[in-house]
Amino acid sequence: METVKLFHLHGLKTLLLVCDGTSVNLTTLKATHSHFGVYPITSGDDHEPFKVSPKMLNPFDPPNHIHWMICPSHQLKNIINKLFSLQQNGTKDFTLKGVEFGWETIVSLYKRVCERVSKGLTRMVYLK
Repeated sequence: METVKLFHLHGLKTLLLVCDGTSVNLTTLKATHSHFGVYPITSGDDHEPFKVSPKMLNPFDPPNHIHWMICPSHQLKNIINKLFSLQQNGTKDFTLKGVEFGWETIVSLYKRVCERVSKGLTRMVYLK
């Protein structure tokens, strides 16, 4: 929050904070919008399944909000690493709302990127 405060003191507005998906960052993200523990996955009177609103009131610029976002490239890397770590126990594919996901999806995405690189449409980006 010190950085957000300094930005505000220099006339800058903070609208979005981007982080990787480490447990420390996820805990902070949840705590700033008053949620602790695991997100609910079932419907109930007080929540909708899968609905997350990761934002908080900007303490230095109310009533404006600051939104949180997990970096998409880090999130993809986390998914790839998790699938890879589980691979020896069998396939870890799944289907969500009719969309299949798993190793075939990762390989297919990689092949499409390689094809675009070979045509000069994009450059190869390596995740470390």
